[in-house]
Amino acid sequence: DYKVTGVQTCALPIFENKISLALPGINTEIQIELCDVTGRVVKSFMIEKSNTNRIEEVDLTDLNDGVYIARISSNANSLLKKIVKS
Repeated sequence: DYKVTGVQTCALPIFENKISLALPGINTEIQIELCDVTGRVVKSFMIEKSNTNRIEEVDLTDLNDGVYIARISSNANSLLKKIVKS
């Protein structure tokens, strides 16, 4: 079981249509993919490496309401988180 160490997700109030990712300072890029329940990638982006802890906000206004899986990957490590947009 691989994990991207120190990454946390926090759902903001849904009317803002955003999620927040608390990211530790790491020396590699982080890839984030949001998949629907069928496994289809509906949103994908990279976050640049940084030596400082930070919060990244992800805009979900272009996604329909529903359940999504966020796959957060860094090198050979990954983390899956369920996200519900309603």
